[in-house]
Amino acid sequence: RPWELAKLGESERLHRVLGNLAEVLRHVGFMLIPFMPTTAEKILTALGQDGWRSERLVNLQEWGRLKKGTVLTKPDHLFPQIE
Repeated sequence: RPWELAKLGESERLHRVLGNLAEVLRHVGFMLIPFMPTTAEKILTALGQDGWRSERLVNLQEWGRLKKGTVLTKPDHLFPQIE
């Protein structure tokens, strides 16, 4: 619960938790490429991973490739809204 860490003022732990969550999303994005390429592309773009196509897969699997200070962008909707 990152919001609780923010309320408690534990900014160092909050940054670590959010960094790990972003790294998990980066890995999920790569795992989705074969099944949902458009959604995967949106996730990776939002995480600032535009240059992933020029990387070797073995390098992309490494934990911690999302560098501290990476600018994240608000993605478009991943899926259309069902009404």
